Amino acid sequence: MTITETRSEAAQGRAERVRPAGNKQVNEFFELAQRVKDEGLMDRGASSYVLRVIVLTLAFAGAFVAMFTLGDSLWQLGLAALFGILFTQVAFLSHDGAHQQVFRTGKRNEWFGRVTGNLIVGLSYGWWTKKHGKHHANPNTIGKDGDIAPGAWSSSPRTLRSAPASWVGSPAGRAGCSSRC
Repeated sequence: MTITETRSEAAQGRAERVRPAGNKQVNEFFELAQRVKDEGLMDRGASSYVLRVIVLTLAFAGAFVAMFTLGDSLWQLGLAALFGILFTQVAFLSHDGAHQQVFRTGKRNEWFGRVTGNLIVGLSYGWWTKKHGKHHANPNTIGKDGDIAPGAWSSSPRTLRSAPASWVGSPAGRAGCSSRC
């Protein structure tokens, strides 16, 4: 589907309600966002999720059959990678449920997110929703967004320096590393 220049009267009415900002880039973003909404590209589509769930279910079934048929083999390493990809795809479904994108009602989206997150992936949906909400409140802000807090990966030299000394990956950890490292 392409975005066209023409808009319906209802769409023009919605666009007029958006107050333009003083910044040209902000104006362009709001204009583009409105065009995307007017074309229906942000509409919820449970039908596309039904197809994803069916494909993932069949892929999981095939992977489990392969796991039990291959037995004790190095091919199991390939299956481990496949399972990693499949579980990640299910986590994306849970993420979309948490963002209220699958169903029209919040209750159904929450149920969907809990089942896919807790039951299938094994990740606490409640914990993740709280953590992800904090991320959206201050995206990519050092000191406020836990998703970029120092850990196995550091987003800046300042956060790397503030990493606990016990981490081998931090400069302080490497300096104090003994034979146990």
